[in-house]
Amino acid sequence: MLDLDDTLYLEADYVKSGFQAVGDWVKEHFAISDFASRAWRRFGEGCRGNIFDLVFEDCGCELDPNDIGSMISVYRQHSPAVRLLSDAAEFLEFSRDHFSLALISDGFVEAQKCKLKALQIEKYFAVTVLTGERPGWSKPNSPAFLHVQDWLGGPADRFCYIADNPLKDFYAPRQLGWATIRVRREAGIYSGFEAQPGWEPHAEVTSLGVLKHVLSAALEGAGHK
Repeated sequence: MLDLDDTLYLEADYVKSGFQAVGDWVKEHFAISDFASRAWRRFGEGCRGNIFDLVFEDCGCELDPNDIGSMISVYRQHSPAVRLLSDAAEFLEFSRDHFSLALISDGFVEAQKCKLKALQIEKYFAVTVLTGERPGWSKPNSPAFLHVQDWLGGPADRFCYIADNPLKDFYAPRQLGWATIRVRREAGIYSGFEAQPGWEPHAEVTSLGVLKHVLSAALEGAGHK
């Protein structure tokens, strides 16, 4: 079972793409030409949640709450310039020949659907769960994982969740008896974060290519080609 953001593509690419889309809207409505670069710089400084407000403050402009809503809509609904990472593409091609795959992803539904459309990866998954579609299903809660387990069938110890965020991704599957693997990409937004006790993944890799190699060797040793 796989996560989406920073597991199969780089979330920073989505953020940068979103800032560019909002920047085009801002340029048209406020004649600010460098919104995207200003927002990206603020993001790099660690700002989260109020970047649009901060950029307008930097520019000496007042921002109406209605304009904030419009900018958020543009950000979430834009067609993102994101790509499937090469190791993720190879892993998906390899895995669908040997395993039943599912996707469990948090986030605003409209944004996640735009990402999936851009990445063209739903063909790899027997079931796709966007937790934002159902109240109470977001991580670290367990309903999304239970849904996948019921859908695919089999005991909990046959399931594994592969994700990136140690702050929320691994708690529920661990509690259910799943294996958990963290993909700590150097460019990942959460690469510098560590899990609290009881929330840690069982194992960690730097790319899905490493995991593919391990699984391929294990399958070969078990007599599967």
